[in-house]
Amino acid sequence: MLRVFDIRKVATAAMLLGFVGCSSTRYERTTGEFVDDKMLGRRVEAALNQQPVYKFPDVHVHTFRGVVQLSGFVVKEEQKAAAGEIAQHVRGVSEVRNAISLVPLAYNPGRDPGTNRLSTGAPGRGTATAIGTATNGADVRVNN
Repeated sequence: MLRVFDIRKVATAAMLLGFVGCSSTRYERTTGEFVDDKMLGRRVEAALNQQPVYKFPDVHVHTFRGVVQLSGFVVKEEQKAAAGEIAQHVRGVSEVRNAISLVPLAYNPGRDPGTNRLSTGAPGRGTATAIGTATNGADVRVNN
């Protein structure tokens, strides 16, 4: 009888310890929450990649307990707003924190920092310079 009582104590202690091991604090996640966040992040990334108008190659998605944080760089303010809207409409997202930044024009590849014009080629060798901010429908001037 004494031996059965000791086994019950040990079993109860092990079970309680198991439940405590599965609980999470404010800054930690259980394994299930971690998996849910990974799946949610993948759904948001898929939704961003499926957009026909804007492409988001430099936007990163991080999730924590249903809150989605977007970070990275886009060219236009409209792209930043669109990414936030797309993420908000994904099933399972409780909140979106949009920390996307605009690409500084001085660091935008293909732009001449002095004139802020899109350019290709080497200066003095028939360089084509696009006038405007987009190459679609913009005037092109050739410098010789």
